Amino acid sequence: MSKARQADTVWLNLNEILVEDRSQIRAKMSGEAIQRYACAYRNEQYMPPVKLSKVVQDAATAHPVLFLVYGFHSVPALHQI
Repeated sequence: MSKARQADTVWLNLNEILVEDRSQIRAKMSGEAIQRYACAYRNEQYMPPVKLSKVVQDAATAHPVLFLVYGFHSVPALHQI
């Protein structure tokens, strides 16, 4: 991974992430996948990072929202643990 990409990695509180189900391509979430991911996280196995997009919802305040774009099964798995 390049240094530029490593610099983009940030640790956050899960509650800071806006999850919009309508923005994912799957028709429904897989409970089995969520359980597998939670197990992997508990066992400290490598999991790819979730990806977010910083979106400004209110131009007047310029308050950004972190919008989930990749990791729709990972975030619920992380909430479980």
